[in-house]
Amino acid sequence: MGDVEYRGGQFRVAVLLMDADDLISQRFHLGGLLGSGASASVYSATDVTTGAIVALKILHPKFSKTAALRTAFLDEAQMTSGVRDPNLSAVLDFGIHDPEGQNLAWIAMEFAPGVSLAEFVETQGVPSPTEALQIVDGILGALSAIHEAGLVHRDITPTNIMVEAGPGGMLTAAGVRVIDFGLVDTTGMTATGWHVLRTAEDPTRSEATGVIGSVNYISPEQARGNTVDARGDLYQVGCVLYFALTGEPPFPAMTPEETLQAHAVLPPPVASVIRPGVSQAIDRIVVRAMLKTPESRFATAADFRSAIETAQAALSRTAEAHAENEEAGVTRALPRTTLAAASDRTAVIDPASASDTYSGAASRGRPRSLRSFWLVLVPLVLVAGVVVSVVAANSAAPGAPGANAVSSSVPSASPTPSPSITALPVMLTVPELTGSQVVAARDVLTKLGFTLADGIVEDSVLAADTVTALSPAAGESVAKGSPITLTIASGSNKVPTVMGATQAEAIRVLQAAGFTVVVTTGNSGRTQGTGPGLVSDSLPSAGTSLRLGASVTVVMAPAGAPTSTPTPFPTPASTTSPPPATSTPPPPAP
Repeated sequence: MGDVEYRGGQFRVAVLLMDADDLISQRFHLGGLLGSGASASVYSATDVTTGAIVALKILHPKFSKTAALRTAFLDEAQMTSGVRDPNLSAVLDFGIHDPEGQNLAWIAMEFAPGVSLAEFVETQGVPSPTEALQIVDGILGALSAIHEAGLVHRDITPTNIMVEAGPGGMLTAAGVRVIDFGLVDTTGMTATGWHVLRTAEDPTRSEATGVIGSVNYISPEQARGNTVDARGDLYQVGCVLYFALTGEPPFPAMTPEETLQAHAVLPPPVASVIRPGVSQAIDRIVVRAMLKTPESRFATAADFRSAIETAQAALSRTAEAHAENEEAGVTRALPRTTLAAASDRTAVIDPASASDTYSGAASRGRPRSLRSFWLVLVPLVLVAGVVVSVVAANSAAPGAPGANAVSSSVPSASPTPSPSITALPVMLTVPELTGSQVVAARDVLTKLGFTLADGIVEDSVLAADTVTALSPAAGESVAKGSPITLTIASGSNKVPTVMGATQAEAIRVLQAAGFTVVVTTGNSGRTQGTGPGLVSDSLPSAGTSLRLGASVTVVMAPAGAPTSTPTPFPTPASTTSPPPATSTPPPPAP
């Protein structure tokens, strides 16, 4: 090989003549190993026909021996070959190298300079909040192109994000590349299967055996084995942003089962609890991106980028204000802290066999003592804020000592009796605690000066012990010491009515209620004869209280079922109570 240069938007090298036996498919000369995953290894390589340096992904030989696995591997290249974006490592070509019948499948991609975000955090520490927002902005640029093509990446993790520092050593959106389309698929598909090459078929297997994904960065719907759309990618971006801010995954549990459960039901974590320098605006972005129901998240990558731009503008204004007050006129970025990066390798997640793979890596993070410190400190800060407000109000009251007090040097007249004054009660504003865990909410309310009434436990789509409502409601002004009633999620929800719905409607309604869905066709003991193509029953039946995440079986009427007039399936617009029945008798039959 000769000298390397950057020309025409690609890294190129002047290639010396070499024997064709040294080339992959008589075209690519391998360089060093860039990385290795569950299904393939990635090498730097030189395309001797153009001189371009590429990333060559080669399917592991043990998988290349099987035609179905080769086909599944090349599917990712076929689906994404036309997708282009400056923040994307695009697919350039693909094929099969066949030296003596080995049939090695390969995919050539644009070379992404720099290191993975995971390696950057491990070696150089967490980026500054400004840099973290820049990284996410670059990721969202790539995802916009992917989503516009009708595809979902489904594996946005720190190891699949390449970053390269720009001028001055700062990370910018221009230096970000999204790589690896190993889990890419069309919108609305599930990420389940028996193999990491998720589309591979095996005629000896009749059902999927696991969820395929990176356990630390998997969306709730992907973790449940449900269909995934673009909002699943945006959830993973929220996870990556949290990692970039804190140096640890959102739910560093001990086992894959615990981590999957956390993604499915626990409220989103708040980055400033681990890293106090993170602003509230960034905290809100992380939380919104990681909400459990897709409808509550950012709707599109463009919406997400708009929130990022707003937060970046706020950080710029803060930096300018600090710069004006600094003698040197320059605001230095917060120093990076070196933290261990957790594993986020993509795999078929089988709790029975994956514990050894993930348990050690998933548990790495900051000591619990620091985390507990901030959980205690936040309520105390809230108390301090209220005390300051009360003191300020009292100091401004008529007759209070202050700047307008009359000097005591003026002779005073004879004292006259003053009328009795009834002290006004101290008024407090009920804080917004919806979505908080009940223990933390009670602690905050007690420290602020409220009393606690008996709580109300009710079924909800929210995780157990989550506050769903307050009475009086947040924002209301009440006297100090007033009782507050908390409504708390039980961790269960009632199975909604899906009788008479189509299969797609039933899946949507049940998933929104917090359940996983199993679809079967047949006659059950309660089949109502709603006709083929519609739901004839659910197991358990509608109205049953069931733990969140549990399975509900939807029974579809068989093709030969008798057709009858089913009760119309209720739509969101018809969920209100029906009007009262009138006493007018029906018209007589003809």
